[in-house]
Amino acid sequence: MPQASINSALEYNPDLVMCDFVMTGGNGLEALASIKERLPSAKRVLFSGFWGLDKMSAYPEIVDACWQEPIGADEFFQIIIGLFPEHNIIIPQT
Repeated sequence: MPQASINSALEYNPDLVMCDFVMTGGNGLEALASIKERLPSAKRVLFSGFWGLDKMSAYPEIVDACWQEPIGADEFFQIIIGLFPEHNIIIPQT
């Protein structure tokens, strides 16, 4: 299990946790499952350049959103904004 990632999440108590599926010492799905148990209000995102969306999205009880890399900035921000509809998130135009 990627314990260092889990410990960081517990230390900082974030609103959003993003993990790559492939992690040292385990995988992002394991990390997000453990984080969900301890920080249930944190939104959880899983991404990978290797695993397909069908595999990553098969765990809606653990993962709030997922994407397959590479991903563009517009799509990234739309996913994040979708996780926090109660917030007024503004993305500056570049």
